Amino acid sequence: MVRHASSAAPDPAARRRRWRIPAHPSHLVARLGQNARMDPSDETDTRPHDARGAPLGPLESQLMSRIWQQGAPVTVRDLCRHVPALAYTTVMTTVARLHRKGLLLRRRCGRAFVYEPRWARGELAEQAVSRHVASLLTGGEASATLLSAIVQSVGQHDEALLDELEALVKAERERRARERDR
Repeated sequence: MVRHASSAAPDPAARRRRWRIPAHPSHLVARLGQNARMDPSDETDTRPHDARGAPLGPLESQLMSRIWQQGAPVTVRDLCRHVPALAYTTVMTTVARLHRKGLLLRRRCGRAFVYEPRWARGELAEQAVSRHVASLLTGGEASATLLSAIVQSVGQHDEALLDELEALVKAERERRARERDR
């Protein structure tokens, strides 16, 4: 390589980035092992799948909505047809991220992956609401205030809804009693 006197020496940090040594293979296997749940029937992981509770970004939300609308397993190429403004690799990266977050199941179909939602839209919303309510119900006076406000709001809004809330509380108590008796 001929270096001209007028060309500036490359930035040492850029050189280090360009010649970065790859991670040790055992490190890669460990990282892949954490995220390599390829089998959709593998339900051994009992932790909440979006444990961080982080809200979805706008592109993630858009793609999840499209996947729910499809009602059948989809490939990245299928999704790209519905969002032509995005590059294939952008959609692929976003869908892979949704899979890592536990929102999508995936299985290999030929050379491509086929994705489907782990939960219906309503189930995912129910989990998110449950997580937020659980974080608010930390015990003590704050919990009592929250529950009182919910009951008052429901009572002012609709008497039938208040009866439904009472029935839900009764059903939950019965379910817990059955679990204790086992």
